[in-house]
Amino acid sequence: MKIFNTENIRKIDRVTIEEEGVSSQELIRRVAEGVVSEIVGRWSPSTPVVIFAGSGNNGADALVVGRLLLEAGFYPRILLFNFKGNSLSRDCRQAKHELLSTGYQGLVEIIDRADIPPITPDHLVIDGLFGSGLRDPLEGGFKMLARVISESGASVISIDVPSGMFGDWNARVIGRDVVH
Repeated sequence: MKIFNTENIRKIDRVTIEEEGVSSQELIRRVAEGVVSEIVGRWSPSTPVVIFAGSGNNGADALVVGRLLLEAGFYPRILLFNFKGNSLSRDCRQAKHELLSTGYQGLVEIIDRADIPPITPDHLVIDGLFGSGLRDPLEGGFKMLARVISESGASVISIDVPSGMFGDWNARVIGRDVVH
């Protein structure tokens, strides 16, 4: 198995888009299909699912996962973090539009303040908040949310990497010291 650092992953994505002619939307769809394939193989549609989607392409991945889960008979609760109502990337806006075009009514768009639903060990959480694009340690509400997810006892699927962690270096994760 090959393990790539964050810089290499970005380069692979860029080359795939620019040189192989694969659109960013197609890459997002491929990621989402892989995630959903694993979910469908391990959990039943009666499993309570909460999806946390950020405003970037990791959030787009999460929204497409939500749409595909709906098609598979699941009914996830989806929280989309779109602070000030205008922070979504182009791909995230597209994924939101496609999700809403299904008639789905469970999207909660967080513009300024979030009411986080209770998460129990019975839940499946999809973490699509930041992914490999995170550059700074989490602070404030996002740090608290990462801690709530981590300590909930729920099964968690993180798209790219768990929110609050970095693809290449993790000396301090969600307020806990990590020894290298």
